[in-house]
Amino acid sequence: MASLRDSVKDYQEELRDGIAWVAFWKQGRSWNAELFHLEVDGTLEPFDRSRLEEIKAADPAAVILNGYYCGHLGENMSLDELTAGVRHHYKNGTNDVAGFIEAHDDRLPPELIEEAKAAAHAAGLPFSEKPYRDGEDFAPYVFDGSMSIEDYELMHRMIEKERSEQMDEWKTGYSSYDHDRLEAADKMKIERGIYFDTKGADISPLTALPLAELVKLREESAAAEQTVFENLKVQASAWEEQAGKTLLFDKAIEYARIPEVKHTANKWQDEDNDRHTISNRVYKMSYHVYENTRYDKAAQKSIPYSYTLSWNIYTNSPHGYGQAKIAGQDRKVFADRAAMEKYLNGRIKAYEKLFTEISPAIPPEYAEQFRVNGQLLPGYTVEGEEIKQPAADIPAAAPRTEPGQETEQFAILIDSRTRFETGEPGGYWLSMPATKKDFTKLCKASALPLTIRRIFSFTATLTGRTGTLPCLMTWYARHRWTS
Repeated sequence: MASLRDSVKDYQEELRDGIAWVAFWKQGRSWNAELFHLEVDGTLEPFDRSRLEEIKAADPAAVILNGYYCGHLGENMSLDELTAGVRHHYKNGTNDVAGFIEAHDDRLPPELIEEAKAAAHAAGLPFSEKPYRDGEDFAPYVFDGSMSIEDYELMHRMIEKERSEQMDEWKTGYSSYDHDRLEAADKMKIERGIYFDTKGADISPLTALPLAELVKLREESAAAEQTVFENLKVQASAWEEQAGKTLLFDKAIEYARIPEVKHTANKWQDEDNDRHTISNRVYKMSYHVYENTRYDKAAQKSIPYSYTLSWNIYTNSPHGYGQAKIAGQDRKVFADRAAMEKYLNGRIKAYEKLFTEISPAIPPEYAEQFRVNGQLLPGYTVEGEEIKQPAADIPAAAPRTEPGQETEQFAILIDSRTRFETGEPGGYWLSMPATKKDFTKLCKASALPLTIRRIFSFTATLTGRTGTLPCLMTWYARHRWTS
């Protein structure tokens, strides 16, 4: 807690000099002091005025004193005498802060401001509430809040009009060039340059002006340039936002244009240059055998002496580039064909599990090969990842059902492969768990001829509330279940 004597002690020199003004106020039992200076014309700066308003709100009895203008203070006084003088002013309410603000506030009364504003607007002129002081420069390109936005814009329109009329009378004498370019969704470039043309220019109207006036006009012109530049930057930001949308469309179109991958449906096929390939929507395995020969003069023909095998397994993503290598070996040499074929068949056997489904789940380490612009291509799944539903409301194909089957938790549709793949209605729904009676109905529905044992392949579809799962199965039917 500071005493009055402590506060006076901090500013005793200022009180003796009589140049600055020192405010004193109490908050609770503690005294405070702060230094203030008036402008040359005896007015308060807006910041100082606001600060004094805060002090007055904290202590309505606050005083502000100057050793030259206020009594009971002087340059030859001791600290105790200065303290007694400050206490005298505070107790008697002389030189209070409220009166000081009123005496040194250069703001006009509200009614006078409104009257002047109405007169300015009636004359088509902008209006500023900031009082004009002799010798003070007006900065038209600094928005200080003394004008409304409408008046500020009107002022700049009038400045631009005046400048344009003046410039029309002058021969500016410049030539320009541009290197403007737009690459949609990528880059925008606006580059302009000018250079002085001595033959077409006439600066005589300007050379007649004082240097100070020329410098001022030049600063105003440069400020106007800056305004144009800032407006262009705003437009550039608008381009960035729009270009981002265009880029999003480009990436979606790129995704949509990816064709379905070509594959052999898990069957070995012979290709050009004695290459053999098996593939599905995810994997592709190929091998090539080169027979190394030398010419045998006695036999008068080329005789193989070794075999070079190259094999590899890659991902088989639709975009066709940057495939990931899973396994393989290049130019492995064997002395005889039997050894080479044994090794090759071992490799095929080791990786045959990759070629049991048309579209197997993708291991996470290869998932990026099947994404375009961060989106997994349609029809693919990644091991361990939940299948994301499409954002658009795209209706999915409904599973084939029989009346009453919609409420079942689990059932199997027994049907032929051909009929199932073509979507032709038919087949028999077998509710699970099934009883002997259900199997009897199934065999009657199959219309098989009497036989000791009948083996046939069919497609079973596991269906529930979430969809269908096609799988190949083999059925063994005894004669007592057939008709």
